[in-house]
Amino acid sequence: MNQLLNALIVEDNPNDADLLVLELERGGFKVASERVDTPSDYKDSLKKSHWDVIFSDHTMPHFSSFEALDIRNQTGLDTPFIILSGTMGEDLAVNAMKAGASDYFVKGKLTRLIAAVNRELQEARGREKRRQAEQELEHFMASLTHDLKTPVLAEQRILELFAANGFGTITPEQKEIVGELLQSNQFIQHMVNNILFAYKYKQSHVHLHKEPTNLAQFVSTLTSGLIARTLLKEKDLQLILEPADTLPLVDIDQKHLQSVVLNLLKNAVDYTPSGGTIAIAMSWQGERVRITVRDTGPGVDPEIEPYLFTPYSTESARKYRQVGMGLGLYLSKQIIEAHGGSIGYQRQPDGSLFYFELPVSNSQEP
Repeated sequence: MNQLLNALIVEDNPNDADLLVLELERGGFKVASERVDTPSDYKDSLKKSHWDVIFSDHTMPHFSSFEALDIRNQTGLDTPFIILSGTMGEDLAVNAMKAGASDYFVKGKLTRLIAAVNRELQEARGREKRRQAEQELEHFMASLTHDLKTPVLAEQRILELFAANGFGTITPEQKEIVGELLQSNQFIQHMVNNILFAYKYKQSHVHLHKEPTNLAQFVSTLTSGLIARTLLKEKDLQLILEPADTLPLVDIDQKHLQSVVLNLLKNAVDYTPSGGTIAIAMSWQGERVRITVRDTGPGVDPEIEPYLFTPYSTESARKYRQVGMGLGLYLSKQIIEAHGGSIGYQRQPDGSLFYFELPVSNSQEP
């Protein structure tokens, strides 16, 4: 049974269009085609029908293959685009392929045409399956994080009522336990947000909402909050803040940068022995503000350093992940680079130092 092929033919010569259809039918296709030779008709055809493949002559009185290719690209379609021409040189053909054309044939030399069409149809089906899979994954991730957040937020409200004696007076000991549960609840919310952010950054679905921010104040407020205190309390760690005397403003998405600071702080906590010290320092040089997080732990195994900011796949990386890295550093890298900054690691004689740098805001001089 012949395979149905919906073909849009951009061609000013009806005879050449008929010869193309004949060649396709000889190759086993049942062709449903439409011929156009002006930009307006071409645009209308792209809108009104789904096309399996576009064939385009290179040179026409009112049109060219490059114009047709550019219009297809602007629509966001990835319909296979095959150029047929007797006048197009090799250099132009290479440029067309770089611009998104699928293949190029000299008119009258179509021995590879059927194989090329079959290949492009198969690849187009593969792209469509991947798009569907990505949409399903996006829906799954949104549902997952929603389903996780709902009970966690409900738990938070109940605990807050307990802490405020909303269900009757509770003892100081009970109040302390409720406070610890609230701290754990806050940290769970942070981890759920990490999962969602990591997926969104990987799919380029993140839109930053930046505002000029004093990083010294931002970090100070964040590290005195519930989540940071919970992390430090687990191992009786001391946190030292070393702010610069003056810092210029930095344009940041505060919600996302909060994840970076907390992720670096958690990483430092994981690798610092109980009773140790973590120091967060801030400095400014040129057009960059720099934040460092130092710990007094054993440092990162040199075998692991190349994988610190990646989603791990190797044995050594999986080994490191098992001791608590998770998605934190990978997500932090995505967030900092989306802000136009950089992030890295430096080995220290008595521990580790992670840092990130962000460009100074243009909205205000320091």
